[in-house]
Amino acid sequence: MMKSLVAGLSALAIAGPALAQSTPASQAQVGQIDKRVGVLESQMRAVQRQVFPGGDKRFFAPEVVAEAQPAAPAPGTPATSPLVDLTQRVTALETQQRALTGQVEELQFKLRQMESAMQKLEAGTIARFDALEGKGAAPATPETAAPVPPPVVKAPTATPPAKPPVATPPAATPPATPPATAGADPLTAQYEAGYALYEKGDFAGAEKALKSFVEANPKHARASNAAFWAGRAQLQQGDPANAARTFYAGYQNSPKGQRAHNSLLWLAKSLLETKGPKSVKAACDTLDQLGKSFPDRMTGQFAADVAATRAQAKCTP
Repeated sequence: MMKSLVAGLSALAIAGPALAQSTPASQAQVGQIDKRVGVLESQMRAVQRQVFPGGDKRFFAPEVVAEAQPAAPAPGTPATSPLVDLTQRVTALETQQRALTGQVEELQFKLRQMESAMQKLEAGTIARFDALEGKGAAPATPETAAPVPPPVVKAPTATPPAKPPVATPPAATPPATPPATAGADPLTAQYEAGYALYEKGDFAGAEKALKSFVEANPKHARASNAAFWAGRAQLQQGDPANAARTFYAGYQNSPKGQRAHNSLLWLAKSLLETKGPKSVKAACDTLDQLGKSFPDRMTGQFAADVAATRAQAKCTP
């Protein structure tokens, strides 16, 4: 519709000089042009209503209004009033077109600002979620060299007897369920659902949900977390051998993931629980690898938990 208005305005601009030289016999043509301008004005009002439905009159005129008409010429003066009227109405149409264009550009600019603000809000919310889940632990520093994986854990030759659920040390108490993240993707919501099962004590359900998440999304940002809590769920069910396999697989899949250092520590704990002939040495080797790969994590309660596990395994300094 806007293109047809511009074409009509151009035709009027070309026809202006011809109208100025017209004779009284051309008044019928002037009347036809006047009707066409009236149609253009009506179309411009329709554009206003479509672009700004219910628009505030403080910001743009609701109608296309021509400027005040000059007084009628005295008898004998050439009839130029129709041309003046058409010129003024065309000018009004052009003014309204510029106003509409400016308002559309202003709205587009505000929309871009709102989109940028929403992206910053989403990024900040995800960062807070990460901080809550990790209990404010210092972010992992990129390693200068890829860590050497711990020794391969071999399954015990005999099935270990069933044991009561392993008591969770105070330092490793799982954090509270993180709040729902605004704008979280469906995969993150899937991980959160599996983690919620762990908190509710449904360890079998949590193990199944979290392991399925890792298998389907091994490169997801939450894959390291999912593997860690799946291993913890297996320990709670008295299955340290499979828990050790899960912790080791989670570390291999995400050696720089959010729970990579926790996975190595609990791999050592699981090995000690299996009580196999080579489990103690494998646990000590795993703790040595933990200290080499994550020296920045050896602070506070985590360092104390590592030291207690080394003492339990009687590892050499």
